[in-house]
Amino acid sequence: LGAAEKKAYTALSTKMATLLLSQNAHENSDAKNLTTLPNLLLLGGGLPVRYENQVVGAIGVAGAGGAKNDHYCAEAAVQTSFNH
Repeated sequence: LGAAEKKAYTALSTKMATLLLSQNAHENSDAKNLTTLPNLLLLGGGLPVRYENQVVGAIGVAGAGGAKNDHYCAEAAVQTSFNH
C-alpha cells in the first residue's frame, strides 16, 4: 500500500483523523504501540468519512507538502465531495 492508502486504512480502522492519532501517539505512552502495527500510518492526511454520525469510508491524502497540508487537503476533499 502507498502512503495515501495506509492513511485511509488507518482512519477507517480507528475512526479517527490520522493527524490526531499521531499527536496522541507522541503524547500518550499507551498509544505509542500503534506505530508498530503493519499497514497503519500515523501521519496527517487520513480522515474518516461520516454520514449520519456513522463512519462509512475514509480518505487518504499524501504528497501535499507535509502532514498538516495533507490533513487540510483531505478535509477540503471531504467538505467538497460530501457536504455540499
